[in-house]
Amino acid sequence: MKEKLTISIDGRTIRKAKRYARRSKASVSQIVENYLNTLCNKSYPSFTTKWRGKFNSPSTTDDPRMDYLLKHHQ
Repeated sequence: MKEKLTISIDGRTIRKAKRYARRSKASVSQIVENYLNTLCNKSYPSFTTKWRGKFNSPSTTDDPRMDYLLKHHQ
């Protein structure tokens, strides 16, 4: 079932959207709905998946704090 939604958009953007819709042979509503569906259906990787392997810690260092951490947490 379709429902109405009221949004506020800059007039210039509305004019550009209407021109785009005419060229695409679609309505602005269809374009917005398709975009929102695409946006909502994207699966985003978890924080740990996104950053896994991006940081490398040195195995040895002159920093005694790092030596302590490596010794006690391996």
